[in-house]
Amino acid sequence: MKQISTLLFVLIGAVMYGQTLTTTFNVDMSCADVSFSNVYVTGPWCGWCNAQPYNLMSDVDGDGIYTVAVDVAVGPVEYKYMVDDWASQENLVDDMQNGGTCAPVTDYANYANRLTDAGATTNDVYGSCTACPTPSCDLLTLPFGDASTIMPWTPAADAVLPEASQTWDPSGAMIIGGSNTTTNGRAYVYQFLTNTMNYNNASSVDVAFDIKVVSPLVGAALHLQNEFPGLGTVNNFDLQNAGINSSTWTHLSYTFNGVTSGTLFRMQFNMAAGAFVGAGGSVMIDNVTVTCNGGGGVAGCTDAAAANYNAAATIDDGSCLYTTTFNVDMSCAGVTFTNPYITGPWCGWCGAQPYNVLTDADGDGIYTVSVDLAAGTIEYKYMVDDWASQENLIDDMQNGGTCAPVTDYANYANRTTPAGSTTNDAYGKCGSCDAPYYSVTFQLDMSQYAGTFTTPEVNGTFDGWCGNCFPMTDANGDNIWEATTQLQAGTYEFKFSYDSWAGQETLTEGSACTITTNGFTNRLLTITGDTILSKVCWESCTACEYPFVGNFSFFAGGKCNFPWLVSGVVIDPGTGLGVADVIWSNGGTMDTLDFNSFDPLSGFISPAYGSNYFVTITIADLSGAIQFTYTYPMELIDGVFYDITFAGSPMSPFYFDCGAVEELTSSLNVFPNPSNGNIQIVSSFANPYTVSVIDVNGRVVYVEKLFSSNAMLKVGHLAEGVYQLRLSNDSKIESSTIIIKH
Repeated sequence: MKQISTLLFVLIGAVMYGQTLTTTFNVDMSCADVSFSNVYVTGPWCGWCNAQPYNLMSDVDGDGIYTVAVDVAVGPVEYKYMVDDWASQENLVDDMQNGGTCAPVTDYANYANRLTDAGATTNDVYGSCTACPTPSCDLLTLPFGDASTIMPWTPAADAVLPEASQTWDPSGAMIIGGSNTTTNGRAYVYQFLTNTMNYNNASSVDVAFDIKVVSPLVGAALHLQNEFPGLGTVNNFDLQNAGINSSTWTHLSYTFNGVTSGTLFRMQFNMAAGAFVGAGGSVMIDNVTVTCNGGGGVAGCTDAAAANYNAAATIDDGSCLYTTTFNVDMSCAGVTFTNPYITGPWCGWCGAQPYNVLTDADGDGIYTVSVDLAAGTIEYKYMVDDWASQENLIDDMQNGGTCAPVTDYANYANRTTPAGSTTNDAYGKCGSCDAPYYSVTFQLDMSQYAGTFTTPEVNGTFDGWCGNCFPMTDANGDNIWEATTQLQAGTYEFKFSYDSWAGQETLTEGSACTITTNGFTNRLLTITGDTILSKVCWESCTACEYPFVGNFSFFAGGKCNFPWLVSGVVIDPGTGLGVADVIWSNGGTMDTLDFNSFDPLSGFISPAYGSNYFVTITIADLSGAIQFTYTYPMELIDGVFYDITFAGSPMSPFYFDCGAVEELTSSLNVFPNPSNGNIQIVSSFANPYTVSVIDVNGRVVYVEKLFSSNAMLKVGHLAEGVYQLRLSNDSKIESSTIIIKH
């Protein structure tokens, strides 16, 4: 108890009277992933001091381990290492998250600091809780992954004879062997020879390989022979006595000491067959390696392209750094700034430091900085004025950009580049500042969409599939919806939807206007200039095909030798289309009835009785632009009614009556139209008469006989759509278009 009290008194006294103990800090910088000039130790014991003479560490013997001794107060000492006056600092948060113990002063998210006792000596590795990896000393690896890998191995001595064999096995190995055909001894030699071996100044070398017997060695010995600089040929390994067998692979390794400088390496497998016919055998070889076995070699960066290339290094220790140049165009940044900076995980998402500030020496708006970085892919982004603002590339990536592949498309989007490369970026965008924008107009025909909607919209990679942020409008009420935006040249995906994704197109994979990416099929758009896209039908790559539903009657008198009367309503209120003209021709005689005025018209044509004719009907829109042209053959025959359906896009039936000439003006009145299916019919038809309802596919979907010239037709059970209403009796036929809407 007395000793404990005395010790406690000494410690309390040391603290009270400011006693200090010399503490030695050692840090291995040989595998630090940061470019630096000077290394410092810091901590709360010096107020997290910056670069000072007393905390500057040095590497006198050039072994990569930096040292400094500091007098600190008795007790626990919290500390960490930084370089070049806080230009960068070690980050141990990830080590602690992954089970490390070297930085116990941590919240596992924002900071992680080391801890030692005053008077102790530390042995740390910058930025890591584990030791630097041992430098690689792999001199040569000879696998047998494909048939070409056995080519560097050449037959020598008796191995050139037909009885010898050297083949590649599909399992990934080389098979060598031979079978003596005479009473003389044979030496089947297979060798690898190079004069470009780099021994990395190693004086001791290991040669290793795997071996397996394919056919038994009968009357034969298998020798391993090697040649090295300073050793000459070494031939004292009898492999047949090394436990090799046909059941399992045997791994053999041999050490050669006394290797001197030079570049020669020779390796031979010599199968010496006995002095009787049939002596020999075969073996399988794989995984030949030559490695350093201690001694010799200078660790460092051996890549001459690296910024820290060490010409004296013979063993690459992974410390190579590559000058990476970052260029960013700030002329279209859209943010007020004093200085832009480059940052990323390679510097712990550093703030404003001297080494990562970009400058614009020539005042062209393009800011530049070069940083030496470790090999690999560099993740980065630009920010200004010590994180006062940062570029946001999320919207670019949502709209089909590719410049920031490290992204979740919602919260972050960061750029990447290979170490040693040069970037040419525009702040806050994937394009360039001077790339022009083009006007792009989308057109969608919703006239044949059977569902209910309020406002169609365009969703795509250019607007982040945002829902209703790009609505379409229908200024003239023709159900052709339009929307115009500005896009840069490039390729985009999009589709039509309505009412903020209440409904969307289901497009057919493989169709002409689509692309399928990750299971999603969208429309494909390539912009090279101002573009007005063609009108397309909902869920189609092409324009809607309109069935024409105008009313027409064709009548003739007598024996069809009277002029034919053509009359009808030529505008379809559902489509805005009308008949531009009707042409009858038998190859020599042609009559044309012009309907370009788009009013209910009538006129006469004079076909010859009994002739074979063609009727051509041209459908145009209100501007006169031709939409469809239909041509059908017909023959005029007494007393026959003709029903014509147009090329899969149904048209109102045409009736050819060779009976008495009828009056020009229709006596049929149908209302309301459109209706819910309860339709009032007023006509001058003699009673009784038949009413037929015909759908757009030409099918009769309802028939009823009526006995009044003013009657109610109830067809509300029919689906919404356009129908033909046909009235007929023994002497007359008339038709009208009706539209049912529920």
